[in-house]
Amino acid sequence: MESKNNIHTVQIKSATTTLFDKYGGVKLVVKLVRDFQSEILLRPHLAHYFQGLDLASITEHSILFLSFALGKPAKVYMTREMRDFHAKFHIKGLHFDEISDVLKGTLLTDGVSQADVNLVMTHLDKVRDVIVCE
Repeated sequence: MESKNNIHTVQIKSATTTLFDKYGGVKLVVKLVRDFQSEILLRPHLAHYFQGLDLASITEHSILFLSFALGKPAKVYMTREMRDFHAKFHIKGLHFDEISDVLKGTLLTDGVSQADVNLVMTHLDKVRDVIVCE
């Protein structure tokens, strides 16, 4: 990230650089996903969604999605693909909302600005209806 003293450079960089690049790319995304998943797994009512699943695969999926939400078009997320994958979990709206709150907190704690967190959350909000079944 650029120094706050050089506002002009920050403005130019943010106009031409993705949030993924702005915050350090893969290194930060991996940290965000690990911190996020650790918090989710501490909550039994959320952790049950991950029981019996390959956590390495879930981690990879989470890294790809968060990278996408930060502006890195490594994978295009298709609505049908996401719906088919998540349907079997019968995810409740209140759990989706709590997971969203955990992600917000993780992003802020790990140094993402509030304005940029809001941008990331708009990506997550766009898939809410695809993921929530109940």
